[in-house]
Amino acid sequence: MPSLVGEEQVQAANALLGLAAIVNKVPAISAAGVLVATVDPASRCSPTRRRQGRSGRRRPSASEG
Repeated sequence: MPSLVGEEQVQAANALLGLAAIVNKVPAISAAGVLVATVDPASRCSPTRRRQGRSGRRRPSASEG
């Protein structure tokens, strides 16, 4: 950092970098929350969903014959 700014501005430049990192976290976390709420990965991994397959019709499990 000292090679980019003068020695008297290093503290301000570091503060600006820290602020940019914090400001970037808010939209990133929000986007992750929206993605999880939209895609709902738990329902895609449920045992019932795997038995149904892609067609959505329920296939009998091994115990049902």
